[in-house]
Amino acid sequence: MKTTLILKNATYLFASNVVVRIVSAGATILVAKMVGIHDFALLSVAMALAAIFVFFTDLGLSQTFIREVAKPHVDLASLFSELFFSRVLLCLVTSLLSIPFVLFLYSNNSNMQYAAFWIIIPSIFGVAFQGIGIVYFQVRETMIYSALIQTVSGIMTAVFLFICIFMNWGINIVAPFYGISFLIGGVFSLWLVFRKIQLKLKYQLPEALLRDLLSFSIGGGLLMVLPQMGSLVMERVTELKQVGLFSAAYRIPSFLYYIPGVVAAAFYPLLFKFGNANLKEEHFKLSVNQIRIMHSFGVVMCLPFLFYPQWWIEFLFGPQWLEASVTLSILSLMVILQSVSFPLADALTTKGMQRKRAIILFLSLVIGITLYTILGAKLGSLGGAYAALGVELTMLAGLIAFNPQGLRLFWKGTSRNWINLLIVIGVHMLISGMIYPIIGMVLDVLMYTFMFLVLNKESKEFVFQLLSKRRKV
Repeated sequence: MKTTLILKNATYLFASNVVVRIVSAGATILVAKMVGIHDFALLSVAMALAAIFVFFTDLGLSQTFIREVAKPHVDLASLFSELFFSRVLLCLVTSLLSIPFVLFLYSNNSNMQYAAFWIIIPSIFGVAFQGIGIVYFQVRETMIYSALIQTVSGIMTAVFLFICIFMNWGINIVAPFYGISFLIGGVFSLWLVFRKIQLKLKYQLPEALLRDLLSFSIGGGLLMVLPQMGSLVMERVTELKQVGLFSAAYRIPSFLYYIPGVVAAAFYPLLFKFGNANLKEEHFKLSVNQIRIMHSFGVVMCLPFLFYPQWWIEFLFGPQWLEASVTLSILSLMVILQSVSFPLADALTTKGMQRKRAIILFLSLVIGITLYTILGAKLGSLGGAYAALGVELTMLAGLIAFNPQGLRLFWKGTSRNWINLLIVIGVHMLISGMIYPIIGMVLDVLMYTFMFLVLNKESKEFVFQLLSKRRKV
């Protein structure tokens, strides 16, 4: 097994994304403090719309590209050229369709239209071009370049936002700067790619990429909509203040559960290879280790925000945002659930069962819209947090039920981690009132990490194998 390569790729992606996400999250938080709850709600809705439109520039092509490249005797240059021109065409079509959509949906809100256009149009091209570069270097298993693309884009976004903060500019300047920063990252991505591969200018219908694309498209589209659904639905059923509070609290778990996802990306190509070769036992063992490692990451990152939400809200946003504290505590549980459902979803997709994944995501979407509409209208940001948790529980239950090995994967991958978590919660309840929050956070994390290393012998050996192996791959 290419353990050294997994370690290298995971290290590159993890290090770059942690740094970039911390800087970007810091800039976004400062922007929220500067523009206030109402305008931050407008920005959040515009960002959510942009994320959905960006998906339509891919429609699952990146996943089918990874699948096809994993097969033997593939003409990478031809396949990549088909991917590139297909995505450029989708960018043009998507940007044109986004204009009447925004004009119709927010016909009575010119501020929303302005923010949406400046964020959506540049993001469509910028994020798509970044995705082209990231997936190319992912299949070449040289993820140091994928990490570089994400780093440059994230730093550009953070720099532009910090300029807005320093100049004390309002939303009318923040929105254009935010969108343009993604476009700059996209240009840099293409520059890196074209230094490594030459396009074949003759375009033909990408039959290999289109095979089973519908399943990937539906699944990927639903996966993109689900995180954005809260802000978009709540904007329709409750006041903007509640949308702003929910969006601010949601930023933290959305940043946190992205980190285990970065680790998962390093496993993805090898899982596909095992799946394509029908190596069931190897695929299962790798999936179990992926779940154990990602779940432990999720728990460690959740603990400080689960137990000390008020401290974090006041520290990050200020006392005027304290109403979002309970919302943050509830939403932090999403990180734990996501850290399990993410690898379970990969286990389905990399074994050719992406249609089942699409069904699960569709059910989660329907339940999510219902929960956000009802609970958001009644309880505001707190209702949104309960709805988000309901969506994650639905998805996790579906991923276990629809996979013949789902329950076994879930049990072998998480059982010891749940025991560790319960012990940490019990100890925390006994000592939390006697220690300062920062000390409590450190103790909770150290306690859980120690128990993970002691009780998860197989995963500990897997990690040590990654760290000690030095052979060339």
